[in-house]
Amino acid sequence: MGKNPLNEINMDMVNELLDSLADGPCNIAISVLKRTQKVALKYKKKTGLNVPFIFDTDRRKMGKRTRKVEDLPGFISFLQDNERYKSYKNAMMAQLLYGTRAQELNELKWCEVKGDIIQVPWQRLKTKHIADKPNHDDDDLILPVMPAMKNILDQQKGFSDIFVFPQLNNDRPMSNGCGYITLGRSNFKNSSHDIRRTVASRLRVELNATVDDIDLILNHSVGTVNDSYIQGTPLERKRKILSIWHNYIDSLMTETGVQNHG
Repeated sequence: MGKNPLNEINMDMVNELLDSLADGPCNIAISVLKRTQKVALKYKKKTGLNVPFIFDTDRRKMGKRTRKVEDLPGFISFLQDNERYKSYKNAMMAQLLYGTRAQELNELKWCEVKGDIIQVPWQRLKTKHIADKPNHDDDDLILPVMPAMKNILDQQKGFSDIFVFPQLNNDRPMSNGCGYITLGRSNFKNSSHDIRRTVASRLRVELNATVDDIDLILNHSVGTVNDSYIQGTPLERKRKILSIWHNYIDSLMTETGVQNHG
C-alpha cells in the first residue's frame, strides 16, 4: 500500500497486498494485515475519519450470525470463482457440505481418506472429555465420501502428498488464518464457525431435520445420540441426511445459475 495516506487506502489496495503475499505462509499475510489495521484503527480513533478498508478482526465481536438462505448461492459461487485460493475455498466448501468444525477438515490427511469414508481421528475433535478413555476405537469421526466431496478430493490431488488442504507453496495444513484471509477478501464477513451454524439452521428450518439428525451431522455429544431414531447404522443415517442436504444446496445453485459443485 506504499506511502498512501491511511484515509486513501481502499480494499483494492488491500487485495493487491494479499495477492503479493498469497504464495507465502498465511501467517505473514495475516500479520501484515493486522499490523496495518491496528495503525488504521488508531488513526480512526484519533481523527474520527473513516478508513475504508477496516473490517472487524475480533471474532468475539462478530456475534452469532446465521447466513440467510439467499446468501448461500453467492457464498458457494465465491468459493468456486478464484483459482488462486482454490485449496482454501475447497476446504470451506467441504465444511459447508459436512457441517464440520474447521480443524476437523482443514488438517485432513490423505491417509485419513479410506475408500468411501473419511476417518478423522478423535484427537482433532472437540471431545476432550474422552481423552482419558483407555480405548478410542469408536471415537473417531467417520464421514461418508459423498459425490460432491469426491469432486473436491479429485481437485486437491497434486497439492500435497500429506495434507488434502495444504497451505499455498507450503506442505503444512490449512490454518484458520487461511480461512480468515479468504473470507476477509469477500463480502461474507462471517467466521468459519458460521458455516457450521448455517448447516444446522438450514437443516432445521428448510429441511425439517430432527434435532437428533442435526446432532449426528454436527458430531454433538459423542456417544449420547438417541439410538431409537437411527434407521440402520449412524454412517448410513449420515449418508441419507447429507444426501438431502447436498440436494438442497444443488437446488439453490440451479435456481440461481451457479455452476454445480458435484
